[in-house]
Amino acid sequence: MNPRAKMTSKGQVTIPLAIREALGLGTGTQLSFELTTGGLRVTPVGLEPWSDLWDLAAEAPRPGKPVDVRSAIQAAVRERSDR
Repeated sequence: MNPRAKMTSKGQVTIPLAIREALGLGTGTQLSFELTTGGLRVTPVGLEPWSDLWDLAAEAPRPGKPVDVRSAIQAAVRERSDR
């Protein structure tokens, strides 16, 4: 059976808990509404689920060794003046 919800006089609908949990919807989640020939499509908008973000972060290049900027500039100036 598909979960059902009733619209209030203000046009508000409570999304059933099973649906919220399945889609990872929480307080403040923005939803997009699209009219289709078959009815209405409601889609969460915004960031990807946290698990997707962690997967993306794992693939990101890692930063190199920290550099002392002042020393790097002085070395570049010395190298340029040696030319």
